[in-house]
Amino acid sequence: MQELIQQLKDKVGLTEDQASQAINTVKDFVKSKLPAAIAGNVDNWFAGLGTTPEQPKKAGLMDQAEDFLEGASDKMEDWAEKAKDKASDIMKEAKDKLSHLFDGGKSDEKK
Repeated sequence: MQELIQQLKDKVGLTEDQASQAINTVKDFVKSKLPAAIAGNVDNWFAGLGTTPEQPKKAGLMDQAEDFLEGASDKMEDWAEKAKDKASDIMKEAKDKLSHLFDGGKSDEKK
């Protein structure tokens, strides 16, 4: 993230404190627009803006944003699939209970 702070200082003329505040404002804005389940990843993404030996530097901010959004999309798809499965389970359970209620408990006697 230090590289982004430096670019804000160089290109926009912000002080270090102003650049940090600007980044935090953008980060908070992005988090507010995402579902809570993935909003926490924004902190990790912003923390990963710096380069580490394990994570080579991406060509630019857009590449990093694309990677982040792809990861977020994958997580959202997983969450949606789990929600769909859970909804199916709930509907089946409700159907079984309603059937049992309307047939007067006879379905247990047949088993």
